[in-house]
Amino acid sequence: MFRFASLRPVLRPTLVFLAGFVVAAVASAQVPAPKPPPQPAVDGSRGADLSVIIANINDLGLLHALLPLKLTAPEISALKDVFAKIIVDDKTRLQQDADGLRALAAGVERTRTLALAGEPIPAELEARVAAAAKAAQNRERTTRSSAIQRVLVVVKQTFTPEQQKQMADQAMKVPGGKRVPREYALAPKKAPASMVQDLAVAFFIEKVLLNDRAPQVINALKPAAAPEAATGGEAAAAPAKPGA
Repeated sequence: MFRFASLRPVLRPTLVFLAGFVVAAVASAQVPAPKPPPQPAVDGSRGADLSVIIANINDLGLLHALLPLKLTAPEISALKDVFAKIIVDDKTRLQQDADGLRALAAGVERTRTLALAGEPIPAELEARVAAAAKAAQNRERTTRSSAIQRVLVVVKQTFTPEQQKQMADQAMKVPGGKRVPREYALAPKKAPASMVQDLAVAFFIEKVLLNDRAPQVINALKPAAAPEAATGGEAAAAPAKPGA
């Protein structure tokens, strides 16, 4: 069977709906992220672009997952920086995928013409298509794993322990979000809590922060106020206990 499910970015669209971080694919086909959404027609006609509607629903799902984190300006800035690097790397991978397809174009077109006339499809062409598809899938898997690790580093360095726990708690409510390291597969209860949390945070990163709309949503998100730590002056101003 001919299949070439590549040419899709690492930042992918997923429909993150509003039931406490429930992730479902919009469709098996790729829905391209729209440019700045056009304004709907004033007369209420059917001018609204379906991709815009899907993107807006997706954005609400993202915000449902992101708002509890209360992202501050420095955290948003750190995410924007890593997103920019991921997108550059992904463009390189997508170009490699496109080059692989173009190398097949002449043979595929010629074989299609012959097949329509009743000629059998050569096994050699099937093998070339399968090899190109496997190479593209491997590149995608590698790039996506790298992207998750890059964002995880930013999260571990920039986000508070409370924010990381919030990410993990959300992820663990989703099927597949609560995982244990492979070495504890036979005894999951013995897995260290920190390792289980890190895997859940990585799941959140993959499903939320690597959603293809996440950069736009996070860029437009109003930063939360940075939490205020108690100062020495405030401690000194506290009333002394009687008899102290």
